[in-house]
Amino acid sequence: MYKKVREVMWGMLFGINIVSCMLWFGLGYSFELSNGERLILLAAILVSGGLVFKVKKEFQIDGS
Repeated sequence: MYKKVREVMWGMLFGINIVSCMLWFGLGYSFELSNGERLILLAAILVSGGLVFKVKKEFQIDGS
């Protein structure tokens, strides 16, 4: 039970991180973020997406 709750919490945390990074990436044009900062946000989106995919895949295997 603890492992399932932990996986759900990590998945939600990474999902929220994706949404917030996408928001800042979109708003970055208004705030004139540098290309380096946009690249860091894009990297954070990709890494978080990969981790959400990994957590979801493990949860489906164990949760079946």
